Amino acid sequence: MRKSYGNTWWGEQWLHALHHIDYSNRLPRGRTYANKGAVRDIQIEENTISAKVQGTRPRPYKVQLEIPLFTANEKARIIQAVTANPLFLSKLLNRELPPELYQACVDQGIRIFPRSWNDLDGHCSCPDWAVPCKHMAAVLYLVANEIDKNPFLAFELHDFDLFQGLAGVGYTSNGQKGVSIPLFSGLIQPYQIWPDTQVWDDGFFSDIDFSKLPDCRDQLLRVLAPNAVFYPEGDFGKTLRSVYSKVAKSITAEVQEDWDLKLEQTEKIEIVLNHHLEFLQCDCTDEKGDPCISFRELDDLVAWLRQAPLGRMEHLSEEMRGLILTFRLAEKLAEKSAYIPQLLELEKGQFLIRWLPAYLQEDVWEIADLVEMLTPTTLLSYQFYQKRWSPTEEDAFPALVSLFINYFVQKGHDLWDVDPMLSLFFTGKVTRFDHFETREHPSAIQLWLNRLYITDKHYVPVILVEDLDGAFRVQIVIEDKTQSLEAPISLRDLFADDTHKAIRLEALRDLSHLSDYFPQISLLTASKGKEDLIFNPKEFVDILLNILPTIRLFAITVLLPKALRKLIRPQLSMQLKGSDNGTATASSFLSLENMLRFQWQVALGDQLLSPEEFL
Repeated sequence: MRKSYGNTWWGEQWLHALHHIDYSNRLPRGRTYANKGAVRDIQIEENTISAKVQGTRPRPYKVQLEIPLFTANEKARIIQAVTANPLFLSKLLNRELPPELYQACVDQGIRIFPRSWNDLDGHCSCPDWAVPCKHMAAVLYLVANEIDKNPFLAFELHDFDLFQGLAGVGYTSNGQKGVSIPLFSGLIQPYQIWPDTQVWDDGFFSDIDFSKLPDCRDQLLRVLAPNAVFYPEGDFGKTLRSVYSKVAKSITAEVQEDWDLKLEQTEKIEIVLNHHLEFLQCDCTDEKGDPCISFRELDDLVAWLRQAPLGRMEHLSEEMRGLILTFRLAEKLAEKSAYIPQLLELEKGQFLIRWLPAYLQEDVWEIADLVEMLTPTTLLSYQFYQKRWSPTEEDAFPALVSLFINYFVQKGHDLWDVDPMLSLFFTGKVTRFDHFETREHPSAIQLWLNRLYITDKHYVPVILVEDLDGAFRVQIVIEDKTQSLEAPISLRDLFADDTHKAIRLEALRDLSHLSDYFPQISLLTASKGKEDLIFNPKEFVDILLNILPTIRLFAITVLLPKALRKLIRPQLSMQLKGSDNGTATASSFLSLENMLRFQWQVALGDQLLSPEEFL
């Protein structure tokens, strides 16, 4: 499959060393070698890159490239530049090289990237007279994609561990450079049978309205960056949009006419998965504990659950009700593209994607929360390594609903002959990343997904807007969700008070994500919270109507002055144009004639605007 190289501006800078070189088409041939996997055994030791490249001869050619070392003085100046501006570190933590840091180094005569081939020292064991030959070019192309995923590598190639240097001056600590990926081992516990304490609540059940679930496809794709560096084969955002669309169209929520009496007879349910989250079996027993019905294929269980209309739930046990509600929720989430991927590390070097409800959408969270409160936590367990395991109490419902969302995703697309990355996301395949070209993929995937999970952490950013009588001040504070009664942490205190050092870098990561949509946040970060963001009314219009609604897609809390709260979420309003006699029908349903006589208006605060005036 054809790949692109240097997909970020910093990866492209690395490839500048190859510019203006064209020895008998060496560069296109080098790309071809890189594309077809001819480069093997790439190793980086200090400032030396070594690799083997399979050419036309049986024995691979040996390639070696050396990058100039940074001097101690250059390293110290880079550390000083980063510590002087936390914005630089916030970008680096999200594997982005800020142009401002690059320019600061250029201004001081520090070359992070080679300007030409003369800045490198390389050789190849092939008989080609050209330098660089196509084999060396192939290695440079592959290194460019690794720099795309991890710009820290651009410094490490000069034998400079920037993060370790920052730790040496007390600015970071061990373990913060890495990207945290959820571990499957943290979502399970030794198998135990405990009495379920949940009691069916008709009030909760009557509040569930799946028709209120919004179509989330466009909103979720606005949050995610379209061109993911872990997928140089193309635009991953476009692929995800296509899958969302195909899965939604594949949903057939028709209830079968036949009603299996075993639905009513079932009292206890146990669904068993293996350690790859694959369905093994579902066993149902009646009130006496005798076997009622069993399934060994998830297709059969899904077909059985589709027989159960929500209108006949009163005939079923609480476990059966909870399972059917969870299934129907997953089905509706799949139809509305209201689900998001989560990367899990199963074992060392083994990764899996599962799909979860898009909890960052408030309507999704509210409905999913109601279903969870009605679903027993004892329905699902795991069996592997000759042991039984239970999900943790917190993951019991997500694991169950994920089973069905995964099913709809894997059945709904047409990506059968796919590459490993698409297979990871859309077929449920466990994937290993243990080669030079793939070792950074898990971190790159997690960073790409982190925008969807900002509010899943204990410490989350909150945006405060104050009306200063003629101007508006925007501040960002960090809230501890576990201490709701405690005052939030200001950015100034976050940087100045070392008691907050443990959360400082994670907060910087989140602020960097938000600054992609609200660029002025970078000013707050760069000033360490010492400066305020002040906007005049004209400037604040764009913030209010364009930027803040986008920020809310992250489920970030935005606290507005009371007079502005309705403005950030314009709502569609309507007025019924009265008939000539001033009366309206008492019917609870609207006829087409009455609908056509509605005057649709948009409510902005207390003001009603026609669609034309609003647009």
